[in-house]
Amino acid sequence: MRITLEQVEQLRKKIDCDYVTAEKALRKSKGNFNDAVLYLEKRENNKIKKLITEIEEVLNRIFSYNLIMIKKEANVINFPLILILLAIVIFKIPASLLLVVALAAVLADYSFEIASRNENVSSGIMTGNGQEEPEVSVEEINEDDDGFYEITVE
Repeated sequence: MRITLEQVEQLRKKIDCDYVTAEKALRKSKGNFNDAVLYLEKRENNKIKKLITEIEEVLNRIFSYNLIMIKKEANVINFPLILILLAIVIFKIPASLLLVVALAAVLADYSFEIASRNENVSSGIMTGNGQEEPEVSVEEINEDDDGFYEITVE
């Protein structure tokens, strides 16, 4: 079937798309206006679903990191890292204050870990024993009850 300029313009007005997309939809539907509308709506729904899925993946990645404060092998604080960073930005907490708090915690024999629910992320540890840290090697990766992976380093 021959596709006319009027058909393309009518579809563009109904769906709010560009000329090439409207023409392609009409060609795929062999000139049937209703089938072209269904094709474009289905295509738009797929784009929205894909965008929502990508946003969910990004949010899951962002919220998968936790800052854990440990003393004597017991978790004192276990909080999502992104929420801590947002609080710092929102409440405009100065870096010098954070440094003083972290230094005081390290001197009081607290240690910090950044844990992730993703197994492929390494963990950083800061301790206050005053000794030079040896080269770190990953010994063991275990999943805890909360779904986080704990990384044992040697």
